Formats: sequence, C-alpha cells, structure tokens
Amino acid sequence: MSLLAKLPSNNRLERIWKLAQVDFQSRYYNDRLGLLWALIRPITEVVLYFIAFKFLLNTHLEDFGLFLFGGIITWMAFGEGSSRSINLLKSKAYLIENVQFSHIDLYYSHTISVLFGFMFNLIAFALACLLSGHQWTLDVLYVPILVVTIFCMIMAISKILSTIQPFFKDVTHLWDMILLGGFWLSGIFFEPKIIFEKIPWFAYSNPFVGIIVNIRGIFISSYEIDHFWLFYNLVFSIVLWSISTVLFRKYSHYAFERI
Repeated sequence: MSLLAKLPSNNRLERIWKLAQVDFQSRYYNDRLGLLWALIRPITEVVLYFIAFKFLLNTHLEDFGLFLFGGIITWMAFGEGSSRSINLLKSKAYLIENVQFSHIDLYYSHTISVLFGFMFNLIAFALACLLSGHQWTLDVLYVPILVVTIFCMIMAISKILSTIQPFFKDVTHLWDMILLGGFWLSGIFFEPKIIFEKIPWFAYSNPFVGIIVNIRGIFISSYEIDHFWLFYNLVFSIVLWSISTVLFRKYSHYAFERI
C-alpha cells in the first residue's frame, strides 16, 4: 500500500513516471549489483555467442562482437517487455482496485521502465562502438525514431497479450515459442539481408529485423542504415499500436472481470 500512497492523484504524467520508476527499481535496485545487471546479462550473452559462433563455427562477420551486442540488447528489450506484460493486469490488480486512473497508464509505465534498461544498454553499446574506432555520423539523429518504434511495439504487444491472457492461459507458453523463433530468425547472429532475400515476408511482419539492421547501421561504421526499413517499421509499429488500442478498449473490461 506504500506505493498507493505515493501515487499522485491528479497528475497523470507524474503518476506514469512514478509507476515506471517503481517498476524499474523493483527489478534491479534490490540486488547487490543493481542496475549493472541490466548490462551484465547482455554482455554475458554476447561473450558466449561470440565464442560459439566466432571460434567454434568460424563466423567471418566484421565487428562480430559489436554486431551481436546491438542485436541482443534490442531483442532483449522487446522480449523482456512483452513477456513481463502478459501478467501485467494480474500483477497490478491492487492498483486497478484501489486507484482511479486510466488503465492504459499501466502500459505506459511498464514500457517506459523497459526502455530505461534499453537506453542504459544502448549507451553502453554506443560507447563500445566509439572505443572500437567507429565514428558517429548524423545518422545518430535517427535514434529517437528507433526508440519510438520499439516503444510502440512493446506497448502494442503488451496490450494484446495481457488482454488475451485471462481468456487463454496458454498464451504465455505460445509467446515463449514465438520469442524463441524471433531470437534466432531476426538477424542477431547473421546478416539480415539473408532474410530480405529468402523470406522477405518475415522481414515485413517482424519489424525487429529492420530495427536491428539500423541499430548497427547508426553506430557501427562498417554497416549502413536502411531508410526504407527505418520508416516502414515506424509505420508498422504505429498501425499495430492503433489496432491494439481498439482491442484493449473493446475487451479489456472483460479481462479485468477475470483477474
């Protein structure tokens, strides 16, 4: 109930920000290493996959460590944000029952808290690129577009999954399988142009193929940004946001009744 006492009663933006802060702090600040865990996990994965692909499978991609770093932190943000959202309504039921506010604010705060960790990792990735000799160009101005795209995607999928969950409990396991497939097929470990050439429909339906391409293109000078996918993915995420909003408004009250 201490959180309920802290929530502003009449300032929506402040309330969203407070919820996001509490959510973020609950994930990291109670641990001994705190926020460093947001960076330790992706770095550990980068090291393990680098050893597996570079030394055991003899991958010849240029700047492979940074190549992996950019892809892993991007997919990790989406995977974490979407997976944790499935039980969002249930985990925040005490707020829904005790505080009068727009329930959509739960998703804003949830997504903002995920972006806190993503931005921390993105800054670390950008600095690692600089220290490796890669120079930033004006393409860095496209970073806000990518952040907005990721924000809209996490928000949209979160609303859809959490609304479905009270009616279809198995959505958790189904989504884990989808994330596993996306992890291996989104170009994290190989050049995404293979996807564009062999299964283009997947690139159009999975915006993270293009997002990962452009994360690398902005910060790693040996790769190039793709403007088509930059704006296609933004439009895709906004359309999905709109669809999820319609579904949430139409069916969320039924979901609340089943919590």
